[in-house]
Amino acid sequence: MIRDMKASIPEDGTVIRIEGENAVVFIKGEESCKGCGAAQMGLCKGGMSTLILTVRNTAGAGVGDTVKVGFEQGVQTRGYLLVYIFPLISLIAGAFAGNVIGKYLDIKQLDVILAFVSLSVTLFYSFRRLKKLDSLSRMVIERIVFRNAPGGDAFSDEERKYLRYTGRY
Repeated sequence: MIRDMKASIPEDGTVIRIEGENAVVFIKGEESCKGCGAAQMGLCKGGMSTLILTVRNTAGAGVGDTVKVGFEQGVQTRGYLLVYIFPLISLIAGAFAGNVIGKYLDIKQLDVILAFVSLSVTLFYSFRRLKKLDSLSRMVIERIVFRNAPGGDAFSDEERKYLRYTGRY
């Protein structure tokens, strides 16, 4: 099931600031970042030791809470459809249509030509839609893993050093 697949994004982080309905989350870029396709291709700085993300605070997390971060519901499924399913269906439909029309018009290689053309058109459309999906989708706090006790210090030494360095602690 697609929903149970591991997301290729950083997962657990600590809320360091609340900005209206958004939260700024400090994430240690460890195992999740190493398995992320974007980090492996160098599209982000996921290989670095830490990340700071501004995400929608749908779970009502507070400063110091440990949270699980993910994409908005349905974004990953729509991405899979655009990248894998629609092009595959297009390739098969183009080959089938080319085969039928090729037999009717007595053109032997029309199935290959139409399969390639339909795949190319679908990929062009899919990548444009994927780019739009990427620009419109946001990361959200899916759930609170550990709620910080009021007045407690939930930051690790590395987080405190980073926050002091940036002037936020």
